[in-house]
Order: sequence, then C-alpha cells, then structure tokens
Amino acid sequence: MKALAAIISADPNLLHRDDMKMGVHGRLMDQAASVREAAVDLVGRFILDKPNLTLQYYPMLSERILDKGIAVRKRVIKILRDICIQQPSFPKLTEIGIKLIRRINDEDGIRELVAKVFMDLWFTERHDESRDGLIKRVVSITETVAASPDQNCEWFTLLLNQYLKPGDENTTEKDEEQRTRITSQAQKMVNCLVDSVLKLENFSADNPSNSTRLVSCLHTIYLFAEAMPHIVARHATTLHPYLNMKCSQHSDYLVLYHVTRTLEITLPLMEHPSDEFLASIEEDMISMVMRYGQMIVQACVSCLGVVINSMTHNYKLAQDCFKKFIICLTQYRKSQASNPDDPDLASQKGLVIRSLFTVGLLCQHFEFDRGSQNSFKLPTSVQNQVYDILMCFAGSSDEDIKHRAVTGLGFFFNRYDRHMLKETSKSLYISILKGFDAPVRLKCQVLRNLQLHLFSDEKRLAKQNQKMRQDLKKDGITDLKTYGDDKSTVSGAIAQVLLEPIHHCFFHKLTTVRTAAVQVICLVLQQGLLHPISCIQYLIAICTDIDEMNRVKAEQTLIELDSKYPLFLHTQFYPGLRESFKLQTALFSTNPVRGFRSNPPISLLSHVYALFRTNKSHRRAQLLTLIKQFDEYKKTDINLLLYIADNLAHLSYQILEEPLFVIHHLGLLISTSGSTYLEQAKDAVYGRDIAETIQDEDEEEISEIDQVEDLPRLTEILVACQSCTLLILLKKHLMTQYNITDKRCHDFSPLESSKVYDKQISRYTNAQYDPSQVLSAIQQLTLDVDYESEEFEKSALQYYKEFRDLMTQQDLSEFKCSDSDNDDADKSGVKYYERRKEIAVKVRKERKPRTSRNAAAAAKKRSNKTPAKKKRKRRRKLALNYDSDESEEEEYDDDSDYTCDG
Repeated sequence: MKALAAIISADPNLLHRDDMKMGVHGRLMDQAASVREAAVDLVGRFILDKPNLTLQYYPMLSERILDKGIAVRKRVIKILRDICIQQPSFPKLTEIGIKLIRRINDEDGIRELVAKVFMDLWFTERHDESRDGLIKRVVSITETVAASPDQNCEWFTLLLNQYLKPGDENTTEKDEEQRTRITSQAQKMVNCLVDSVLKLENFSADNPSNSTRLVSCLHTIYLFAEAMPHIVARHATTLHPYLNMKCSQHSDYLVLYHVTRTLEITLPLMEHPSDEFLASIEEDMISMVMRYGQMIVQACVSCLGVVINSMTHNYKLAQDCFKKFIICLTQYRKSQASNPDDPDLASQKGLVIRSLFTVGLLCQHFEFDRGSQNSFKLPTSVQNQVYDILMCFAGSSDEDIKHRAVTGLGFFFNRYDRHMLKETSKSLYISILKGFDAPVRLKCQVLRNLQLHLFSDEKRLAKQNQKMRQDLKKDGITDLKTYGDDKSTVSGAIAQVLLEPIHHCFFHKLTTVRTAAVQVICLVLQQGLLHPISCIQYLIAICTDIDEMNRVKAEQTLIELDSKYPLFLHTQFYPGLRESFKLQTALFSTNPVRGFRSNPPISLLSHVYALFRTNKSHRRAQLLTLIKQFDEYKKTDINLLLYIADNLAHLSYQILEEPLFVIHHLGLLISTSGSTYLEQAKDAVYGRDIAETIQDEDEEEISEIDQVEDLPRLTEILVACQSCTLLILLKKHLMTQYNITDKRCHDFSPLESSKVYDKQISRYTNAQYDPSQVLSAIQQLTLDVDYESEEFEKSALQYYKEFRDLMTQQDLSEFKCSDSDNDDADKSGVKYYERRKEIAVKVRKERKPRTSRNAAAAAKKRSNKTPAKKKRKRRRKLALNYDSDESEEEEYDDDSDYTCDG
C-alpha cells in the first residue's frame, strides 16, 4: 500500500481506474488492521486534493467508520472532518454528520475525537466569517437533527453538555475561556435559529418542506435550551404565540411540543415576567391539556407544574383541573359497578382514558396532600384515593382503559413510590411482565414506568446531592455518612422484587419488549441497586440479540462491569451461554438453533469471549467448561451441544494456542467418550456375549449380520454418540480453518509454556461449521423411528458404520503421529486401517419380519436357530507364556469366521 501511494502521488488519476478501485476496496476489507489503515490513509490523502474522487470513494471509506480497529476509525473520522471543512458543497455532509455523531458513545479516544471534530465544525468561529457562514453551520446542525432516527437526539445533548455546561471549582482559566467562546457562538446560533423560525412561519403552510424545517429549528432550539437555558430565555416571549397555532398535521403537533418543552426550561430564568404573560401561559396549558393527545398533555402538565410551583403559586388552578378528572373517574366507576351494560359507558370511554392519564401526571407534578395545595376536605388522603381509583381501572377488562390506568400509575409512583411496594402493585406488575397472554403494550408500559421512575429518582438524587454539598460547604462539614436517602432504599427494594419478571422479558419475541427490559436493567446497574452478578448472564444473552442497539447496549454494560469486577464475567460465561441459547430458541422457531452469524461466519458470543481472551487462565477455563459439556455423563441436550459447537468453531481466535488448546481437549474427549459409545453400540448389535469375543479387527471380517440384537438400545446409543460426532467434525473444522496439521496437534501440550504458540493467526477460509451429518442422523433416529421396519434397521447399522469409520480415522491420525519415526510400523498400521475403512457391514436382505423386541422372544429365536448351525470342531492352540516358561491351551473354532495370522 505504501508503494502504491508513492506511485499514485505521481499520477492521482490512477484512482479513477476500475481495477484500482476494486483493489483498494479489497484492502479496506483486509484482515490486518494495519493494511486497512494504510488503505484508508491512501484514499484520504488524494480525495482531499481531487474532489472529483470523493464521491467515488466515499461509500467504501465511510463503511470503515465501523471498523473494529480504533486507529482505522480515528483516521476515517479525521478524513470525514476534512471533507466537511474543505468541500462544503459535498452532497453527503448531513450523512457524514450522522455517521460521526453515532460514534459519540464509542471508546474514550473515539468519543473525544468526535467531540473535537464537532467543536471544530460547529462551534469554532472562523476569521472574517460572514453571516452566510454562520447560517450554513446552523443549517448543518438542523439537518443533522432532522435526520436523526426517531428524533433521538441524545447525542446532541451529550455534545452540548460537554462544552456548554457551567464550570466548577476544578475548571481552569483556559477551559473557562473556551466555554465562554463556545457559549458566545451558541448564542449567535440560537439567535439565527429564532430568526429562521420567524421567516419560516409565513411559508410553512404552503410548503411542506418549510414546515419540516420549522420543526427542525424549534427542536434544535429546545436542545440548546436543555444544555444552557439562559441563552434561550430571552426568546421565550417570541416563542409563546406558537402555543395558539391550529394543528392540522403531524408537524404542527411537533411545533407545540418543542415550544412547550422549551418554555418549561426557560420560563424560570426570565427576568421579571409580567403577570399577564404568566396567566396567559397557564391558560394555554390548561386548554391544551383538555384538547390534545398524550405527548402534548405530558409536556403541558410538566410546564404547568414549573410555572405554578416556581412562579405564580396558583395552586387553585391545578386543583380545579384535578377535580374535574377525579369526578369523571368516580362517576364512571359507580355507573359501571351499578350497571355494567349501560350503553352510556362506551361514549364516556375517551374522557375516562384522558382522565386516567392526566390524573397520574397531575399527581406527579403537584402535592395535593400538602397544606396550601389541599382543599379537598376528604376523609382519606388524596394519594390513597387516587391510588385506589387507578388500581381499580388497572383491573379493567378493557385493554385501552387498563393501559391508560397503568400509565397513570407510573406517573403516580414517581412521587409516591412507596405505593409500589404494596402487594397489589407488585402483583399487578409481576402478572403483566410474566403473563404469557399479557398484551405487549402493557409489558412495554410497565417497563417504561420503571425506567421513568429510575430516571426521575436519579435526577432527584443529583439535585439533592448538589444542594447538600453546597449546604455542607457553607457549614464546613465534610462527613457525609450521617446523610442518607430513604427513597434509594425503596428503589432498591423495587428492583429486587421485579428483577426476575424483568429478566423474563429478555426472552420475549418482540424487540420492543427486550429493548425496554435492557434499558431498565442497565439503569439499575448504573445506579448500583442490584448486585451485578445477578444480571451478567442475562446481559451475555442479549449480546446475541438480533437487534444491534440491544447488542451494543449490553456489550457496553459488560465492558464497564468487567473493568470493575473482572471475575464476575468469568464465572457467569457458561450460564450466560445457556441463557443466550434460550433467547435464540425463543427468537427462531426453526430447529435447530445455530450459534453464529453469517457473512462472514462469526460466533454469537465472540464479543464476550474477547473480554477475557487476553487472560490465559480465564480463557482456558471457559473453553474447557464448554468442551466438558460434551461428556457422556453430562447428558446435555444435543441442540445445546450444537449451539456450543457452533460458537467454538467460530470464536475470534487470535493466537495459535487458542485453537490448539481446543483441538487437544477435543481429541482427549473423543478418545474416551467415543470408545465408550463404540463398545456400547457393538454390544447392542451383536449382544454382550458375542461382542466380548469380537476384537476390532475381527468385526471388520464379519460378512453378514443376521439382525441387530437390541435395536432400541442401538438407536439410543447412536443418538447419544452424535455429541461425539459433533466433536470430531468440530476438530476437523478448526484444523482446516487455521491450517493446523495432525503433527502440530500431537506435539502440542497445554503444560508447555512455549512462545511458539503465541504467534498471531488468521482464518484460511470462511467456511461455516457443517454438522449436517449429525442433524440428519438425529432426525432419522428420533422422528422416523420404526423398530419393525427393515429399512430403519439398515439405517441404524449404516449410522453405526459411519460412526465407527469416524473413530477409525481418528485412530489413524493418532497412529501416524505417534509412530511417525517407525516407518515399518507406520506402513503396516496405515495399510491395516485403510483396509478397515473399505469393508462394509452387510445386512442379509431376506429374513422373516420382526415380531417382537423383548428379551424373551429374542432368546427363544436364538435358541431355535442353534441346532441349524454347522457343527463346530474344537481344536487346541498352543500359546506360549514367555514369563513362566509354561504353556496354556486355548480352544478356538477351526471353521469360524475368525482368522489368525501365522
């Protein structure tokens, strides 16, 4: 690649050639990270000087931003940054922004580089920059926000928080100058965005694209407000009139939502807002609560809570709104109890659903049991009354009403979380999470309730800790042990109770349920509410999920846990593999379940294996644990064994010692279990008495088998021995994949600490592990069983022969390696074993149909055949005993089928 770079530097037009393009693309996919990095460097060096090459090589270059090599990803990010700066007219700039921002959660080095790139692109002021340059950067930001999938702009919030958050006592003067400079630039961008909103307002109705741009601008303003609200506070009065717009399409509702959220954040920072302005805000919020859907209602109630609790203290307005919905629910409850068939109930369903949702929200943002906010004069507290109403509707047979009641309970529990520990609440949540027939949206809603509770609890604790530290600093107190938080114990208790039901959702068929469950568990672990070892095996299972986002989330969590608790992952690897098998079985109804992904084939657990691969003792222990599952005494299910074999075949082995260690222990297990299975199968074919007199070489000389002595027993053994066949095929696969010879396998010893085995290896082929021989045998021996059929008996004998031949090949390879120094022995041994392979077991075609399989009938059959057999002559054979100089006499059959050399 370096030589090629020197040639292309003389004539960059060579990159236009199709064969050059194919060659560069091949090296970008090379197995060696250094080669891929050199190819990326080659492309990046010349496409910046030749803009006409950028569009040609951009697709293959942008793919490498997902490269597993950190150096390759860094080089690609820098090249894409240079394209954005030096080629501002490039048509893929928005796509580049999306690709870059998705790497904000990668390793620390990548995260810092991405943040620096966006600071250079968006927040670094150029010298002599005109307003057009600022507008271009603002347009780039809004287009990137609009192109974000599902409007998920968490990345933008992280980026802004990193550079726009207020300084603390550890902030240096240089950092403060940088923050001031970026804040000034952000203020200019917000002003530009507000001007764009005002210009687009008049044209949004006529042009749908303008309506989309209006939503993007307001969304970006809201994101800036989340990071630094004071730079948006001055524009609150400008944004207020948008609350009165008429909604006719989806984009209009998004405008209302973003404006409401922005006002919620910025209103407390306004300097001396007028009473008329605040009263207008309250009136608009109440009006939207009564008219619009749940997305806007949720934003409006939250904004109303900020205005009333922090500014106007007009609690009567909130109480009046609350009373309307409570009265509606109480009357509907009484009517349903007195006359369930009342036709008027159906017409009130919409209002009941809105009431359930809004009552929960109002309880979350207002404390109606407290002094100035309580004017109900009820015999019981407001929270108990609301809890009873919501629980009553949560038991409704109507799915829509039940869903809204559960949603309202989630909001209610955010303020009154101790009600979650009541038996009725726990039973409701557990029945929904573990219920087989529970609607999917109810499962997702319960998980979202838990996630919302954990988020709000985390924010509350952060504010409480910050306030507490400020108070302690004023008082000069440094001991924090006396300060506790009783609500954290409630969250821990809730997590303990619902841990098993949440884990149950990990194996749901729908991705939405699994995603919600993963997010809850990650939050619980992040907040330290559970012992990590109780969740690691389930996170390992999610690492094999078909959804990429779930896999990435689980892998990142495992990396964090492994850095803190290295032994936990080591001890939970095999339980995690079993759980991953359970997940794959739930996701794929096809049987059997495979343990690798295709194109190219790679183990489902390859990433988890990479976490402890560098630790030799841990790596060997886990590999040995997987191999031991094939032992005959484990009685492991054959489908799970196939899943384990797939993973062992396609793990990302990096050094020679890894596959050699696996092959070595496979050979040991094959020699022990395989021999046991072979002896048991021989007893079933010939009968124990006859089988004991037949040696291995004598068995091949038998030309006919009248019939199998115990066909059911043979079938059982043949099914069991397929685990050994999987090992034999796995051993062959690994030797082929990594070009390992029998001699090298024989010379390897796990106790040897030679550095020869530490050299890097790579796969010679990308072939998939093929156990089709085992799958067909299992299907015929378990699904198509007919002990009375002659064809089935032929098939059983054929599978017996195939297994015997596989064991013979293993003996031959061992024999060649062990006696490689003895030419005569090697030649005679090879000749003997190859002659064994050519002999087939023959079954007599014509015989009487099988009538019975019990032992008595078989014994009677044999006794009836004995007189018809040819009479055998008894002769004596002299065998010398060289140890005692004495002789023994042994009897043998002169006319038998056995032969004796010499």
